[in-house]
Parts: sequence; C-alpha cells; structure tokens
Amino acid sequence: MGVFKRYKDAQAAQKDAENAMPGAYQSNYTDRINETLDSMGAASNAGYDVGTDSELYRQYRAGAQANARAAAENAAAGAAALSGGYGSSYANSVAQQGYQQAMANVDDGLAGLRDKALTMYQLKQNGLSGLLSALQNQDSLEAAEHQGAVANAQDWRDYKKSRADQAAQEKSDFLSNLWEMAKSVGRAGLTAYDTYNANAKAAGLDVGVYYYTNATSEAMADAELALLRQALRGKALTLPVAVELESLNLVGMPYGDLSNLAAYHLEQIEKMGFFAQLYTYTSYANAHLDMARLSGRWDVWLADYTGKTPNVTFNYNAHQHTSKGAVPGISGNVDLNVTTLNYPKIIRKKGLTRLREGV
Repeated sequence: MGVFKRYKDAQAAQKDAENAMPGAYQSNYTDRINETLDSMGAASNAGYDVGTDSELYRQYRAGAQANARAAAENAAAGAAALSGGYGSSYANSVAQQGYQQAMANVDDGLAGLRDKALTMYQLKQNGLSGLLSALQNQDSLEAAEHQGAVANAQDWRDYKKSRADQAAQEKSDFLSNLWEMAKSVGRAGLTAYDTYNANAKAAGLDVGVYYYTNATSEAMADAELALLRQALRGKALTLPVAVELESLNLVGMPYGDLSNLAAYHLEQIEKMGFFAQLYTYTSYANAHLDMARLSGRWDVWLADYTGKTPNVTFNYNAHQHTSKGAVPGISGNVDLNVTTLNYPKIIRKKGLTRLREGV
C-alpha cells in the first residue's frame, strides 16, 4: 500500500542523507604551511650572517685571505734576504704589514657584497612570508567552503528526517485504523467461526483453519495474526492452519519479498502452537514463490484442477483436485481434496492442537 511504500522510501532517503554527510575538514595545505613556517623559523633563529648567506662574499673573502698570506710570505722572504737571514723581527714586521695591506683591499668590495647578501636574505624572507599568506588564505577559503557544504548537508538530512518521521506517523495511524476496522469486522467473523467450529465437531469432523491474508508487510500480518489468535483461543484443532497469499494486494510484490512474507506467516502460526501449512496453486507457486525454500520447511496444500499430476518440482502432501465436487448434505459445488497423510494423528502426536499459553 502507498503508506508503507512512502515509509520505506522515506527511511531509505533519510539513510542516504546520513551517509552523504561530509566528514571533518581535511586541509590540503597543512604540510606546505608547516614547511614554510619551518623555513622562516630557521632563518629567523639563525639571524642574518653575510658570511653564511652570501656565497659570493665567502668566495671573495677566501681568495683575499689567500692573497694576503702569499703577500706576507713574499714580504718576509724579501726582508730576510736583505738582512742576510738575520733580523727576523724585521722580516715578521714586513710580513705583517704586507698581510694587512692585502686584507685592506677586501674592504673595497666588502660593502657592496654585504649589501647584496642582505638584499638576497630579505627577498628570501619576504618570499616565504608571501607564500605563507597565500597558502593560509587558500586554506581558509576551502575550509569555509567545506563548512558551507556541511551546513547544507545538515539541512538536507534534517529535512529527510522530518519526512521520515511524518511517514512513520502516517504508517502508525494507518495500522491503528486498520486494527480498529479489523476488530470490528473480526467480531462478526469470530461469532460465525464459533458456530461453524461447534457444528463441525458435533458432526464428528476434524477441524482446521483456512487463513486468507491481505497483508503486504510483517506489520500488517501481525494485525491479522492477532485476530487469528483471538479466533483460535480455546479451540482444539486436528487439521493444519493453512495460509493463502493470493490477494490482489500482493500483486507486483517482488519474488523474494512475497516468499519472505509467506515464511513469516508460517513461522508465527507455528509459534502459536499449530501445524502451519501453505495453500497455493500450481501456476502461482511456480511464478511467484520460492517453493524450494518454502516446501522444504513447511507442509504444502496444492490446488491443481488440470486432472493430471501437478507439474511442479516441489513436495506437497495435500492436493485440491477440483472445485466442482459434490458432498451429500451440501448444496452446490464443493472443493475436493486428497492426501496421503493422517493429519489428525500427526497433529495430536506433536501436541499442535491448541494455542500456546502466553502467545
């Protein structure tokens, strides 16, 4: 029915909305931001050092020092030659003067090299600062976009939940109304069933139940089964409680769902304490029910009016072979059945004659 489909669809839509919720924000820039901060921090901690930051300055200074040492050595050698090898203090003094004069030449280019090294250092720091700002700005933009997506998803999820809650309430109201209607109809039916049951017992007949269901869900089945339970309270049965699923309400139900619903009915009948049986007919069973599963677990009462052995591959123990039979004392056509099982004996032996207490 529409109310149950709306409920099912609303539940599925709510679940989809929950699954579509974005996760926590994952930045694509964390590693690069940290690397940039590390680079800036390392440079700041080390400070500016022209000797470290300028390769050109280091090369120039190393060459000047080498030239100064060579000049000092040459001056010392010349002074020693002039003094005939004596006067080492004079030679040392001359060497020192030569070294100092050579090193003084470094000062001519040092100022320009220092300025260049400082400029390069400042440009590097400015570049890192600009990169950091760009990374942080982009990260903030993407974080804001993510938060917007989360807010939209939350709104959609809340909307779907409200629809699911509404569908659940509609379903609850429908079942409540259905139950009230069923109880009203059922009270009249129970009175008639009590009369038929008593008359059959008085005639010495074995009695069972034929249960025709209109339920399209387990919830609806529960409402029907509650009436069945009420009808059978205090009754003694010696034949099966057979359930038939041929209602027009069930047309179009998926193969597996219909078989599941049949199994649910049969399981609940067993829990009541009765011998559960599936009633069906050949073409319906072959097209709509998983009979390998159902007949492997429960007894089957098969209707087939072809006058031949039913064309089925599953097991059945009762065969309704005509709808045009005649029985003395009954006017009009009567369905006739045959079986190889002694149902009353089996049911009594298994203790499946009465409703279980507390059920």
